[in-house]
Amino acid sequence: MIIEKKTKWSTIIGVILLLWFASYFIAGSFSDKYLNIGANVAYIPIRGEITLENSNDVPFGQSSISSNTVVDYIEQATKNDNIKAIILEIDSPGGTVVASQEMANAVKAAKAKKPVIAWIRESGASGAYWVASAATVIVASDMSITGSIGVTGSYLQFADLMKNYGVTYERLAAGKYKEAGSPYEKLDPEARKVLQRAIDKVHEKFIDEVANNRKLKREKVVEIADGAIYLGSEAKELGLIDYIGDKNFVLNITKQFADIKDIKFLRFESKKGLFSVLENIQTKAFYYMGVGIGEGVTFKSFSSDFRLRS
Repeated sequence: MIIEKKTKWSTIIGVILLLWFASYFIAGSFSDKYLNIGANVAYIPIRGEITLENSNDVPFGQSSISSNTVVDYIEQATKNDNIKAIILEIDSPGGTVVASQEMANAVKAAKAKKPVIAWIRESGASGAYWVASAATVIVASDMSITGSIGVTGSYLQFADLMKNYGVTYERLAAGKYKEAGSPYEKLDPEARKVLQRAIDKVHEKFIDEVANNRKLKREKVVEIADGAIYLGSEAKELGLIDYIGDKNFVLNITKQFADIKDIKFLRFESKKGLFSVLENIQTKAFYYMGVGIGEGVTFKSFSSDFRLRS
């Protein structure tokens, strides 16, 4: 009797899983072909830290957004003649310089063919603001965080800590500044100048891009490009955004720019299925297993721990 009950429940669970898999794949195959018929506005979210590749730090969600992914979405929306406008929903503190620049360039290319509306919700700062500045128009909440036009390359340095524990660092490198920015040795004044020079150059580029994108005098952008953040209401006064508004405002202004009466979205969002979730959990588990094993012996090949972020 007990064996029969176990068999019965095993069959039920098996059928449920089979139906779930079937519905998942059927829904996926139908979504692109049928559910987006008549779509006229592309909806592309930019949430989390902007990086070149997605991060799997959080098993059940993304902590970052890849420039590769967003650029691909923007290019697809631009090539689609049925899409009359693109909405970028931005909630990001910024990210790496190259990834932010790649997104901004894609937005500028799209803007030349159809209106791109950047909607800053909670945050559109630093690299995320760089992306937003390239849009046709920027809408933000009066309490959203914008601006932060600055660049950082800061990092942790462990030289004194290693010294206290009797750990020495043997430098083997060709090139005077090859290891400038290494966390294992103190940054000497000359190396600091080299790294600061790189940061300053990126900052100048950031300022130029904002000034050109927003059609502002460069001198004005320089005055506010100190890395400070601005609320949406302040950003409006400074010319960093165009309108204060919520979702309904964004929809209405999109209709005006696209010259359409009704909006049907073509949503570009990566949806995680069961396999993706299990893969991330597995990756996380092996990562921490590796950390435990690697604490005994660690060899790291690197050029520098210095990173540029906007």
